[in-house]
Amino acid sequence: MEFPLFCKRWFKNDAPLVKEKGRRLNVNNQDNLSRLRINNLNPLDTGYYRCEATNKAGRVESTSLLKVNGNP
Repeated sequence: MEFPLFCKRWFKNDAPLVKEKGRRLNVNNQDNLSRLRINNLNPLDTGYYRCEATNKAGRVESTSLLKVNGNP
């Protein structure tokens, strides 16, 4: 069974995240996988992160709360 291609997007507190390849924030989309990596976390990174995938069949999303303690 083949799955239709889909668009994957990431959000922090409902604001779209922008790819920063080679920087602190990196979004990697491959096949049916999307990975968000944040290097050198600090308290300013605390928030609700959401991944959203859409295609002709519909839309699905997943949200997680990231809490970072400590000094920036």
